[in-house]
Amino acid sequence: MTSVNRKQISLYEEARSGLNSLVKQTAQVGVGLLGMLLLTGGNPPALTVGLSVVGGIAFVAWSEEKRLTKFYARQTQHRPPGV
Repeated sequence: MTSVNRKQISLYEEARSGLNSLVKQTAQVGVGLLGMLLLTGGNPPALTVGLSVVGGIAFVAWSEEKRLTKFYARQTQHRPPGV
């Protein structure tokens, strides 16, 4: 049996969580942009496209901040005292 460092496990979990988050956010932003195209009949004004892109970026930044806050809060709760 191989000995695995605690840091390596948390890095693996962080990478896995980040990848899952990336896929989920990409799908959500894609659905939002598709909805914008459907609502505008496939010919959206430049302002609508710009606002949709800025909204997508803001959504991803907000959800990543929330995910990382929860992840690091969980990591500090599971850490034994003195480590």
